[in-house]
Amino acid sequence: MSLASRFAHDLRKRLEDRVRSYTWKVEYRLDRRNKECVDVAGHPSEGTERNSPVIFIEVELRREDPVSNILKVWRRALHGKQAPRTILIQGFSRVYRSRKYHNRCIKGQCARDFGKMMQESTHRKVSYIPVRMNYYPRAGSNEGNGARHDAAVRFGDTIATHLRKLHIPLN
Repeated sequence: MSLASRFAHDLRKRLEDRVRSYTWKVEYRLDRRNKECVDVAGHPSEGTERNSPVIFIEVELRREDPVSNILKVWRRALHGKQAPRTILIQGFSRVYRSRKYHNRCIKGQCARDFGKMMQESTHRKVSYIPVRMNYYPRAGSNEGNGARHDAAVRFGDTIATHLRKLHIPLN
């Protein structure tokens, strides 16, 4: 299992503890006809308010092209294949703020800009929340169990805080 997959599994476990009003799935397929998926998806559990949004989470640890994760959600929204209300949360590791990886800094900023454009063009049917993670995954590393797990827990807590501010029921 890759570092990103392990991170997503750790994140799902934390979200199951913190946001129990949703059912969480890792590597959720957006469409059965292709392989496009989001890292973690949350759907309102039974008994949750009917107008509660679907939540998609993308975790950018070291990816070269974080914009593509926004485009796949945006494309679905433009074609009317999206839930009436959707929240896309995109977490960026410290790699996207590192002077060592100047290109990734630019690509991370482009992703945030595209996220804002998506939010405006969909008339806020898709909300975009970029989140800075205090985690620096090492290149070529599949390890980092302690640091990776702790970063996923912190990111899950940050997501719960953002959802609470949006008045999304957590329990």
